[in-house]
Amino acid sequence: MLRLVVSRCLRRPLGKSTVVRCASGFTGIDLPLTPRAPDTRTSQQQASPSEHVQQLTQQPARQPRPNAQQGRKLELKLSESYTPHLTAGEVEEGLKDGSLFVGKFRINAKNYQHGFVPDPSGGPDIMFEGMYSRNRAFDGDEVVYSLQPRHRWKMQGHGVSGTVVDADLTSIRMQKTAEVKAIHKEVGSRFAACRVKLYELALGIVLFSPRDHRKPRIIVPLNKLPVDFRQKFSAYRKKLFSVEIAAWGEDAVFAQGQLSEIIGEAGSIEAEEAALLLEEGLDYPPFSEEIEAEVASMSAEITKEELKTRRDIRQATVFAIDPADSKDADDAIHWKPLRGKKYEVGVHIADVSYYVAPDGHIDRRASEQCFTHYLASRALHMLPPQLSEDLCSLRHAVDRRALSCIFTLNHKHEIVDTWIGPTAIHGKGKLSYDEADEILETGTVPDFAAVDGCQDDIVKSLKHLEIFTNKLKKGREEHGCVDIRAAGGKELKFIMGEDNEPISCYKKRNFRSGVLIEELMLLANQTVAKFLVAKQPDAAVFRTQTAPQPSKLNQFEEFCSEVDGVQIPSSWDHTSASAFLSSLKGMRIEPVICERLVRSMERADYQTFASGAKKDKEEQDVSHFALNMTHYTHFTSPIRRYPDLIAHRQVRDSLAGIEWSAAKDLVAQVEKSTAQEKRADTASQNSVSLFFGAYIRHVKEITTTAIVVEPLPRKLVVYLEQFGTSTDIFLDNTSLSADSFSRFQVLDVCLCHAPVDDDPLFYKVTVA
Repeated sequence: MLRLVVSRCLRRPLGKSTVVRCASGFTGIDLPLTPRAPDTRTSQQQASPSEHVQQLTQQPARQPRPNAQQGRKLELKLSESYTPHLTAGEVEEGLKDGSLFVGKFRINAKNYQHGFVPDPSGGPDIMFEGMYSRNRAFDGDEVVYSLQPRHRWKMQGHGVSGTVVDADLTSIRMQKTAEVKAIHKEVGSRFAACRVKLYELALGIVLFSPRDHRKPRIIVPLNKLPVDFRQKFSAYRKKLFSVEIAAWGEDAVFAQGQLSEIIGEAGSIEAEEAALLLEEGLDYPPFSEEIEAEVASMSAEITKEELKTRRDIRQATVFAIDPADSKDADDAIHWKPLRGKKYEVGVHIADVSYYVAPDGHIDRRASEQCFTHYLASRALHMLPPQLSEDLCSLRHAVDRRALSCIFTLNHKHEIVDTWIGPTAIHGKGKLSYDEADEILETGTVPDFAAVDGCQDDIVKSLKHLEIFTNKLKKGREEHGCVDIRAAGGKELKFIMGEDNEPISCYKKRNFRSGVLIEELMLLANQTVAKFLVAKQPDAAVFRTQTAPQPSKLNQFEEFCSEVDGVQIPSSWDHTSASAFLSSLKGMRIEPVICERLVRSMERADYQTFASGAKKDKEEQDVSHFALNMTHYTHFTSPIRRYPDLIAHRQVRDSLAGIEWSAAKDLVAQVEKSTAQEKRADTASQNSVSLFFGAYIRHVKEITTTAIVVEPLPRKLVVYLEQFGTSTDIFLDNTSLSADSFSRFQVLDVCLCHAPVDDDPLFYKVTVA
């Protein structure tokens, strides 16, 4: 389910703060004061259980305190410095003796004071509370950390919300806390999309405030900015800037940086989209002249000599089903009867590996970007359009190269034989999902694009393929797949006006023919995964997902405990999870619960045996939990996913008898793909948030229904039914109290455009 990212609706948490008056006369910097001296007890000085709980609720984390007082000019140095990062030698020694650990660092988008790494033992994510514990690490970095003493750990449990409670202490789970000791690998982007906060004339500096509050404020020398900056300060305050963070000293309140570019006017769709891509490190330049020249030398013509190396199935009724506005067709399918009451089903995938040679100009660009990035109104393609929309695209009425999985079925629609290899196809038609659904649901045949005389064959093939894929889906469900996507929310789509501003939006519908295509793609991916396990045992790239952490499932069970009529499984496995989702069918709160279940699941990623934690590949788990498959890969979208292109190359080399080794560059590429996918997903979600804010700006105000997801002390988290997204209702400065609301309560809410200086797309959500 898409969760609407509402960071643009959130203000930086102020807490206890002071206003610093600068020599220039400008005011308004929020500088947190240190609330309390740090606890200096050692880990040997353990507390009793009751004291333990009380300590955990009364010890706020240390915060950096500027060496400044109210009424004096802005100071740049901290009164207490950050801990110096350890040297490489100290890190190596600490990792050997077990006092240090390495983890992937993430920062809470709604509370920049809190960072996390996964707990290797499977418990709740380890928390880094406060800026000193973060110690200048960026979201996405690979950090070296040490655990704090046990009395500094946090408590988690039903009915526990950071205050001392009368509860059975055995029911309370402990969350470890830690401190960053070094940056093992700088992965997080050091670029920030910023607004001008102020300039300090006496010091000759300008302070920039990133839109992403997880990044620090940045100082840039005034003489490194445009020469008319001082004279046109009010105009520049309305601009978005790209600022590169160059350093962040141990005693510095702010990071130091340099201006990269002026992005554009804050609030404009073009500038805001460019900024969100910059924030995720996805702001790639246009395709180079070298790439254009490489593409220009390519041809779609399949020679007679090449046909000897391909299975020629150009006479088969091959067709594609895609969204109506799709320009790149990764896949096509066919069905035909065979002798002896048998059938043939083909899944054909664009043969991108034929065109994109390893280490060429196109390949180097694709391996860096890793994915086509989908924003709310456009796509940033991994491959140049001459390939993605023409030469590689499986269009109808033309010959195309494909890499295919062809299955032979018996009269019971059971697979009795499989063939994998390069093919030559000739598309006989193309249907949109709407057109395919009209055929399947009503029996009427719309006027879809087809080669003369092939329309009836396509309709017949479509109906037979649905019989086969329904059997596949039923088998997967009986086997215990956890299909959360089908049960959860739906993607939010926007209708654009003449000025490229959203004027309407709607939830994308699920298509019956979409299920058909999805089942065939799952089958092809699983089939290729099994093939590569046998042919490329050391280098096969898998799509994996680990089982959910018990602590997260416990939190999910607590969340669902207030739902009437829902049976929570006594133990979680594939069968019980699937049955639980089935029990939600038709319930109004189904998307809310499914969204929370998605958050409880582990994120899927890419792995090889060499990139796993276990040295022995026999012990390495590369399974996919939700699909309940031992081996699964991505093969069916090489136009838009680089891991799929790797799989294609491995299939072609396997057929030629070439075995890959688990080289370091392959492992690095797999890890990069996982990281890039996360960034692309974040950019996509932030793009939806951006366009939703622009839509509210267009309509000015709208009233709709919402379901309370979580009543918290200072805000309500609510799910907007009309839009399939979640947002927050802040209760500060209102007469409302969270105690007046209950989880899953239905409310009427009002969304109103309410721009502020640093966010022209800000909108306010209130209870109507």
